[in-house]
Amino acid sequence: MKRDIYTQLIQWKLSKRRKPLLIRGARQVGKTYILQEFGTKEYDKVFYCNFEENPALNDFFKESLSPDKLLNNLSLYFNDTLSEEKDLLIFDEIQLSNQALNALNCQCVSVRLCKACTTNRYSETTDHMGFNSSTTGQRK
Repeated sequence: MKRDIYTQLIQWKLSKRRKPLLIRGARQVGKTYILQEFGTKEYDKVFYCNFEENPALNDFFKESLSPDKLLNNLSLYFNDTLSEEKDLLIFDEIQLSNQALNALNCQCVSVRLCKACTTNRYSETTDHMGFNSSTTGQRK
């Protein structure tokens, strides 16, 4: 299934001024699916964090906004090394964690985690945040 948003994801990946990407949309429209497909095709590894299924992920963002500490904690959580250059980090249902949203909006964290994508159900929560933002595209 080809979607318009895939082209936008490629453009985001190639951008030199990339920020963490926030994909917003209604439930069950394919936000997570398209990110996982994109990650599988375009990156060496995909690391998936779901704040709805695992609220304890929020604790990583309470401790420190240090990118090194955050990457280290996530590497320990996944029992694998996250490469800033080669891997994609997906935060699903991020609207459930104000700390995670604030951390990704923080300049020092977002520069290091620039290959992070998030999904968010339509809500007011992220309208003011400094993310690149996109809504899910139409099917072709």
